[in-house]
Amino acid sequence: MTTITLQPDKIIFDGHAGKPEVCHSLSAISQMVAGYLAEKKNSRVHIQDGHLEMRDIPDDFFCTNLGKAMVMALFDIADQYPQYVKIRR
Repeated sequence: MTTITLQPDKIIFDGHAGKPEVCHSLSAISQMVAGYLAEKKNSRVHIQDGHLEMRDIPDDFFCTNLGKAMVMALFDIADQYPQYVKIRR
């Protein structure tokens, strides 16, 4: 199970989804967003096995096209695979 925490100042992915296509999807989305936030917005990113944490997220991130697309994609995956993905706000 992967638990995703979405809060105004941080995003946390924790755990392994347990199904390859779910894991790959979450990894692609989270790595893309983490790279963008670290490089373009000076957010702090911490990665270790089964854990990705993004902190110091800009106040407007979830209102940007990238933030909205990320949230929409994560909820789509969680809706399709509720036994593998849980989202907390």
